[in-house]
Amino acid sequence: MDEAIRMHRRVFCLVAVMWAPGVMAATEPLEKLVETDLLTVPVLTMFVLLLIVFGWGLHRIRLERRRAAQSMSALTESERRFRTLFEHTPEISVQGYDRNRRVIFWNRFSEKLYGYSTQEAIGSRLEDLIIPDCMRAGVIEGVDKWVNFGEGIPAGELTLRRQDGAPVHVFSSHVMLHGRDGEPEMYCIDIDLSARKAAEDQLRKLSLAVEQSPESIVITDLWGSIEYVNRAFELTTGYRADEVIGQNPRVLNSGKTSPDVYKGFWATLMRGESWRGEFINRRKDGSEFVELAVVAPVRGKDGTVTHFLGIKQDVTEQKRAAAEINRLAYYDGLTGLPNRALLMDRLGLVLAVSRRQPRQDALILFNIDRFQTLNDARGHAMGDLLLQALGRRLSGLLREGDTLARIAGADFAILLQALDIHREDASRRALSVAEKLHAALREPFDLGSETAVITASLGITTCPDDADDTPLEILRRADTALHRAKDAGGNQTAFFETAMGDVARQRFRIERELRRGIPAGELRLFLQSQVDERESIKSAEVLVRWAHPERGLVPPGVFVPVAEQSDLICELGVWVLENACRLMAEHGSAGRELRLSVNISPRHFRLPDFVPWVCELLSIHGVDPSCLTLEVTEGLMIEDIDGVVAKMQALTAFGIRLSVDDFGTGYSSLAYLKRLPLHELKIDRSFVQDAPENSDDAALVETILAVAHSLHLQVVAEGVETVRQAAFLNARGSMIHQGYLYGRPQAASEWIPLWLKQFDQVLP
Repeated sequence: MDEAIRMHRRVFCLVAVMWAPGVMAATEPLEKLVETDLLTVPVLTMFVLLLIVFGWGLHRIRLERRRAAQSMSALTESERRFRTLFEHTPEISVQGYDRNRRVIFWNRFSEKLYGYSTQEAIGSRLEDLIIPDCMRAGVIEGVDKWVNFGEGIPAGELTLRRQDGAPVHVFSSHVMLHGRDGEPEMYCIDIDLSARKAAEDQLRKLSLAVEQSPESIVITDLWGSIEYVNRAFELTTGYRADEVIGQNPRVLNSGKTSPDVYKGFWATLMRGESWRGEFINRRKDGSEFVELAVVAPVRGKDGTVTHFLGIKQDVTEQKRAAAEINRLAYYDGLTGLPNRALLMDRLGLVLAVSRRQPRQDALILFNIDRFQTLNDARGHAMGDLLLQALGRRLSGLLREGDTLARIAGADFAILLQALDIHREDASRRALSVAEKLHAALREPFDLGSETAVITASLGITTCPDDADDTPLEILRRADTALHRAKDAGGNQTAFFETAMGDVARQRFRIERELRRGIPAGELRLFLQSQVDERESIKSAEVLVRWAHPERGLVPPGVFVPVAEQSDLICELGVWVLENACRLMAEHGSAGRELRLSVNISPRHFRLPDFVPWVCELLSIHGVDPSCLTLEVTEGLMIEDIDGVVAKMQALTAFGIRLSVDDFGTGYSSLAYLKRLPLHELKIDRSFVQDAPENSDDAALVETILAVAHSLHLQVVAEGVETVRQAAFLNARGSMIHQGYLYGRPQAASEWIPLWLKQFDQVLP
């Protein structure tokens, strides 16, 4: 019985231990307790049940703790993963804010996007970091409503602010979470849109540029169907976009573009290259226009051609303007004939052809005789009508390929091409054309209310003259021949001859070298004495010589006539007068009065500032104006006698003396002599030399002396070379003599000592 009870107890203990894991540590004490007699079966059963309940409760507690520990570990790991994920998320900014809008989380891309480091951002307020001033109030209000009332903040595009103040374009979305403490936390997820915005801006600019481009832009597929046209296309062609989309650009074809252009166009595009050229197209209203087009293949990413892009510019007006510019540059505005520039171009072409194949051409220059008289008598409008009628008439006389050009004024030129291979035969044919021209000009010209009959002078030269011939040389030869024809009295034809060319070349060389020599200091001042009847030097005439570095001393008869035909005569006159004033100023002191006479050319005298310039020159050098005599020729009085008289009066009022040089050889008139404020007449040497033997010359000299005496003018006789001539003059009155009998012209440095010696001898 006892043994059975003991076994029973142990079984309950084992059951208790199995159902109450929490009492496993008390197994040994429990066994001891079982061994005692205190536990009866009921008590033991109750005790075991209690142990089971207690152990199970303890097991549940441990189990809950284990689960809580595992849950906490998982949460911690989740948070770590969350932070790691958003900390290193590329191209996405993640920021966390507490309910007071202070930063609690700031990932690395936020640092890059907004410029604030994590240390700078944590603890700072949202509105103080990235919110522009204009958005601040709205952001604060929106966040507060979300935190306090659960009103969500809509996602969308925003323009926020970097640390440096630069704008940042982002797409922003927001998430509300609760922290461990249950407090709300807001997380902002911002995606950087700067690159997209830049691309969109670029695309928008490109789209605006294409749409607003002044050039027409057309995009077609590979089969030529139009897929896009811009506004300029519509304005240029008159077609709306919806009218041409799907159409082929040949809808604009006028039929006037050469088929070769289209052939080259497609051949170029099929090679994958860009084509540039012009199309003559037709607008919707039927009007034609010219387009300068650039068409290029458009390639995809794989390099294959997907479309064709055409950029076209309406150049109709430019073409018209270019044609007008060409007309103005190469055609005469009055007659419509080629001008000098085009003539020179064609002369150049003629020479180029003649170098490849032997042939002779000819150039005819002609000038309407006395055209200025017709202009003055009937007016410039009538002169213009004549020039136009002349152009029309002569154009009908020429062969195809010949050129009729208006050079200037009443000067015309005719270029006759390929007359013959021999110069003599070409000259005869050119002369035949010249005779036709004279005959054509003899026919009256109908000028509306009037008619006109004219003649012309013609100069002819053949070309090429040699292998080095030039257009300018050809024109120069023809011009030389023309002047010869005019010198012969007009209504003449003259051929260029070699001797004529030699003279012209000589004159050209002299002018060119003199133009260089004057500023180079190559001129020399010479003086020739003017004496009274006792052969005492009273004054001197100023002459000029040219000390050429290669040809030595050049006499004035060689270079002065050349200077007279150009502006060089004025430059020459300035040099002579300035040096004469220096000489007078240098030797006119100490009671000595150096009196000099200086020749003035009509061209120099007519300059508007001549009088004030001479007066200022004398004042600058401190020269007594009465010591200077200006010699002018009678030719000065032919034109504008009133203006000449006014200038002479101004000069004499200043104290300058005036003399008429070579009196009796030009336009001698007592009428103008009475008006001119003269002091002196100079008898030309041609009268003086033969006066002792020739009664006619003697009578002329006596007449001149009588005129001078009646007008109270001093007389200077030039060219006195013999004693007999001097005696003849002295027998007829008191006058000044000048000539080789009293001395040849001398360099100023040689003449001055002779004058000083005589001057010192007569001093008291």
